[in-house]
Amino acid sequence: MQKSAAILAALCLTLVAACKDAGPATVDGERIALADSEPGNWLSYGRDYLEQRFSPLDQIDTGNVGRLGLAWVYETREGRGAEATPIVVDGVMYVTSAWSVVHALDAASGKELWVYDPQADRSVGAWACCDVVNRGVAL
Repeated sequence: MQKSAAILAALCLTLVAACKDAGPATVDGERIALADSEPGNWLSYGRDYLEQRFSPLDQIDTGNVGRLGLAWVYETREGRGAEATPIVVDGVMYVTSAWSVVHALDAASGKELWVYDPQADRSVGAWACCDVVNRGVAL
């Protein structure tokens, strides 16, 4: 069981230090507490400390939702499961994919800004119960 826990911990590890290269984004407890003052950002897993996953943005409503369309698509390189909630800070979307690989994207265009691969040992995937996904990045 310890081996499984160690493998899971290794797969869930996301190096926060890699995120600093995308720009001046600083996310601390105070900024998350004041998340409603930045409705265009998604600063943490549930958007704020209440974890309601609710956006106060109101440009989309029942009158115009039918006119929505696809803006862009980004495909990760890993070819495995992805279950992460993206974090959006100051126009940059951060998302993790399989093997704890972090992708930084321009949120408006989907353009890849950078990718960080922590070089997780791919051979441990044979023992993973639920693929080699993680639940996301934190800044």
